[in-house]
Amino acid sequence: MRTGDAKASSLMRWLSFYAVNPQEECVSIVLRLLRLAFPKTVAELKLSDGWNAVVIILEGFYETNLAVDVQKVGSELNDTLTALLELVLGAVVQCEAKERFINDILAMEDAVQADLMAIIEKVMAQGVSIPNFAADDEEKRQKVSPGIGSPLLYLSRNATLDRVKRENGVLKEENIHLAQELEMATKKFGDIEREREQLLELMQGLKEQVDADALRRERAIHAQYNERVSTLQLELDSTKAELHKKEALASKVPALSDEVDLLRPLGEKMKKVDSTVAKYKAKIDELSGAKDMLRQIESTNAELVERNLALESYVAKAAAWQRKLKEAKETITVLVC
Repeated sequence: MRTGDAKASSLMRWLSFYAVNPQEECVSIVLRLLRLAFPKTVAELKLSDGWNAVVIILEGFYETNLAVDVQKVGSELNDTLTALLELVLGAVVQCEAKERFINDILAMEDAVQADLMAIIEKVMAQGVSIPNFAADDEEKRQKVSPGIGSPLLYLSRNATLDRVKRENGVLKEENIHLAQELEMATKKFGDIEREREQLLELMQGLKEQVDADALRRERAIHAQYNERVSTLQLELDSTKAELHKKEALASKVPALSDEVDLLRPLGEKMKKVDSTVAKYKAKIDELSGAKDMLRQIESTNAELVERNLALESYVAKAAAWQRKLKEAKETITVLVC
């Protein structure tokens, strides 16, 4: 079970939840909460700031007289301030905007929630309980005049008791309602917690998948990088080899230049030789044409020889026929004679 100091600390943590800044005074935060919870009442009362306004609003809500010396209520935590904050907590969770305050409580730590719920139940069950620092003065006044006002005080207390009983019944119903709401909120909180756990598992799975994908991409990029480096290294080696060759050639350039200088006169002579060769080539071409004519003449001569031979054969045959004709004529002449 948590101690009273722990509950008072939870009250202060609940109050600091609504602070605009860490330096804001306690009474300023309380008045702002009461204005949020009971805007019409605060507007109708037209109260100034300070603990007096807080006490008046609480007295109006709880319909009782709070014997509080506001001069003794400060920013430091004491019994009176703790009791006032408990009444403020019990009041705001019963206003029309109570869902907001209840949701704010449910958003706090479990230990703080438990302390605040215990305080709310105590306020609803016991009603107003403020340490009465003016009790000694009241007892002194009763000792001075014990009989004055006793019947009125008795009737007032009976009326107050009846009113408190009625309010207690209403508060019990409200407490049941709040308990049901709290149970529903707890169930909803459990559902949300389960959804959160599922979401965390899903996020963990996605994270592992993303890490695996990132690792695969990193390995692929690393392999591509190594392959590219190897390719560039080969190109670099090839370029270096080619550069060495060109450097070797470049080192031969002066010697080649000297050779060119030496060969330049020979080049001029070669030009003259080329000119002579061209002339000889032209003559050779002419001779090639003469050879073609000679071949044609030889071919014609061969044809003429063949014709001559044919004619000689024909002439020989004609001479033979002529001799035979002559012999025939002589034979005929002899026969005639």
